Parts: sequence; structure tokens; C-alpha cells
Amino acid sequence: MEREEKYVQKIKNDVDERLYELLTLHLRDIDKKIRIHSEENIELKREFISVLERAIHNLREHVTSFNRLSYYRYIIILCNTILRFDTKRQDLKDMKKELVEDFTHSDSDEHGFIPLNYQMNEVRITYDVDYLTYLVQKYIDKGYWAQALYCLKAVDMLEPDLEGIDGWYRRINKNLKGLTPKQTDYETPIGKRLVIDSNIAISMISDDIGRYRFKERQDINRDIISSNTLFITPSVRDEVQKHIEFMNVKISKFCRNNPSFDKDGICSELHSRFEDLEKMYFVDVDMNEEGIVPVKAFYSQYVPTLAGIMDEKIGRLYVSHKLRKLAQREDLLPERGDMGLLSEVITLRDNGSSIDGLMSLDKDFTMFSGDIKERFGIDVFVPY
Repeated sequence: MEREEKYVQKIKNDVDERLYELLTLHLRDIDKKIRIHSEENIELKREFISVLERAIHNLREHVTSFNRLSYYRYIIILCNTILRFDTKRQDLKDMKKELVEDFTHSDSDEHGFIPLNYQMNEVRITYDVDYLTYLVQKYIDKGYWAQALYCLKAVDMLEPDLEGIDGWYRRINKNLKGLTPKQTDYETPIGKRLVIDSNIAISMISDDIGRYRFKERQDINRDIISSNTLFITPSVRDEVQKHIEFMNVKISKFCRNNPSFDKDGICSELHSRFEDLEKMYFVDVDMNEEGIVPVKAFYSQYVPTLAGIMDEKIGRLYVSHKLRKLAQREDLLPERGDMGLLSEVITLRDNGSSIDGLMSLDKDFTMFSGDIKERFGIDVFVPY
């Protein structure tokens, strides 16, 4: 057999024996194993793709709640390999999106595109940055510096010793332009009508419950909180609700290891506090997707600064948590929930509500307070 035929036989053996971890290892550096763009080996490539399709079918048939993450990883790597040979396989792109949506519980994109944050969530499953490495070079070639940096951040997290990575950083940093936010002094808010962000709302319901301590709560000045009229918007309510689900998981794990603590009682009290918070402070906002457009345009002027903020936020996290944070952003812009919150405050103001501003400790707001005031007429306050 020719060298390529031997390689295809090796892949077939992996699939027949269902040695999927070994299969993904053998698929690395595929372009060095088989001539992807040659017209001389068409039948062999068809056979190769057929073998991978059979592996995908077998994997999908046997996905369970216990093997889901590892099987999703295998399937996505196999899809990406086939897409190297045929970039028009929409069925494989749809399959990848379906798996990523299930993994992240995100909403489907009706236009059939795969946004960059989907690619980032894919990396969270596979830990395979081959495609992102390809995108870095493509974006650099096209002069899309913000997108290139976004992808490069993930590549750097998983493959920091990759050849050429320092040169990519130098070229991106040389060409990526951005405004520097103006420094501003913070006024202590007294008697204001303020929308609060999700971190402040979470801190307000995270007082100790009996002997149970919420160790990661932000420190806020309760006197300032009580000296103002507060509001929470739909995006904040939804974000707090998601965080409570995460907190419930942590509470359950803690109580399993510490049987003297009452899991149901702690979770019930936390949920009750959230309901009280919503009843006291919730204000509905009539928002549409167009409302976030000017906010995205605003932050797009400050990508280098935002990249620095993100590095500070994730510096001490594990790689899996870093990737999760990165996947929550678009082109290094603030998380969609934060941009949605600013859009809601602007909408409330424009609709005649007597809102004085936004209160937050998040640097995506506080570092841009002067510019937010200048651009949108919204004051940013801090609770200390």
C-alpha cells in the first residue's frame, strides 16, 4: 500500500475498535498525512471521509449523560477534520452548532453562521485549537485585528509554546488601534435612582445563611445601597437567576461533604431572597436587538483596553474557566449581559424614566464612566 492508504487503514482500525482517543491523536497534523487538496487521491479521500462519518454515527448513537462531554469532543474533532476536505458541509456545521448549544444552553443562530464565541465554546469541549490557529492567520491577513486577538487569546491559553505565537502578538499589537478611556472621579451617590448590575444584586442576597458562608461575594457599602432607590432590569434578573443555579450546585456539593448543613434549607432561603429582590426592585424595559448596536459600536473603540481588563479578570483562573469567560464575549467586547444592561439603562432614560445612572463595580463600566457619560449621558456610580 501507498503511505496514504496505510494511514487511512490506521484510521479505519481506530474506528472499528472504537479507540476514539487514539483516533483523535492520529488525526492531528492531518495535512501531513494525506493530500487534502489533491485531485489524484479522490477515491481514497472519499473512503477516509466515509470512515469518519461512520465514527460520528457510532458516537452519536451511544451518547449518554456520563460520556456526553468526551463524545461531543470526539464528534466535533471528526467534523472539523471532514470540513478540512469539504468546507461546504452544512450538515456538519449544523451538527457542531447543535452540540455546542447543548453544551452551553445557548440559543441557535437562525442564519446558520458559526459566530466566534461558538468556536470558543467548541474549544471548551475539544481543547483543540487547530482551527482557531488557522483563523488567527486568516484574520491577520485580512487586517481583522480584534478578531485575531480574540482567537489568539484562546490559542495562547492552550498552546503557549506554539511556534510563531509571539510574532502574532507583536503584529496584532502594532496594528490594533483603540481609544484610551478618560479618567474620572466617582461621586458618592446619595438619594439617586440607580440601576444596579448583577454582581451588586448577587451581593445583596449573599449574606451568610446560618453557618453557610458565600466566600466569593463582592464587598459593597450597605449604607450607600440603602441611601439610594435601586432598580434591576430584565438582563440583571436573568443573570442573577443563572448565577443562583450555579450557586445551588456549589451548595449541594458542599453539603454532600458536610452533612450537618441543610442543603434544601440553604437553597430555599437563597431562592426566597431572590424573589424578594425581584419584587422590590424589578423594572421592565421594552428592549429590542437594535438597542445594543450603539453600545457595541461604543466599546469597539476600546478593544486594547478591554483586552487588558479581561486579562486581569481571568489571570488566576483555571484554563477551563478562562475559556468560559472568553466565550461569553464577542471580539473581546464586554459580556453581552453587560452591554445589554447599559442598553436597558439608556432605553429607560430615553423613555422618560427618572433614572440617574448605573451602579457597578465592574471595570467594563467603571473604567469607561467618563466616556459613557459623554457618549450616552449616563452616570456610572460605585457602591463605596
